[in-house]
This record gives sequence, structure tokens and C-alpha cells, in this order.
Amino acid sequence: MTVIDYRHTDLNGADLHGVDLHDQDLRQATMRGANLTNADLHNANLSGADLFGADLTGANLRGAILRRTNLRGATLSDVDLTGADTAGACCNLDTTLPFAGCIRDMVGGAARIQPTGIDS
Repeated sequence: MTVIDYRHTDLNGADLHGVDLHDQDLRQATMRGANLTNADLHNANLSGADLFGADLTGANLRGAILRRTNLRGATLSDVDLTGADTAGACCNLDTTLPFAGCIRDMVGGAARIQPTGIDS
């Protein structure tokens, strides 16, 4: 697969259901409200991406880099995060997380995901 540079790309509200974005560079991409159900994002770099309100149901995020990724309001049901780097990623406290270690962030009522708290 050819690696395409999606850094800083505006994908707000995009229908990316089932799309294959494995190994792609999505750093700082904006995907607010995007449909990423069943998307293949394994080993993708999503550092600093904004996935506010995105639907990631069933997405493959194995080995993905999610450093400082905004997951607030995102749907994370049945997401595979095995081996993912989630250091500094944020989500709502009421979000059902498919991994352990979500702790309250002292700013903005959000939660920070601890990088060592991934369920295997």
C-alpha cells in the first residue's frame, strides 16, 4: 500500500466506513463526526488528530499511534487497540472505553488515557 500524507487534512463528517487507512500518516487530521466504523487504521499515525464525535465502532487500531488524540464524544465500541500508543489521548468520562486506565484530567472535565492501560 502506498503511504499518503493526510497530515492536517480536513475530513470532518466524512463517510470513511470500512476504509483501509493502515500505515497512513493522519497526524493533526480533523475528523470531527466522521464515520470510521469498521475502518482499518492499524499502525496509522493519528497523533494530535481531532476525532471529536467520530464513530469508530469496530475499527482496527492495532498498533496505531494516538498520542494527544481527541476522542471526546467518540464511539469506541468493539475497537481493537492492541499495542496502540494512547499517551495523552483524551476522551469523555462517560465514554465506554475498550481499554483500562482512563483517569480524570484536571482541565475541562475530560479523561486522559494512560499509555500502559491497554487491555490485551
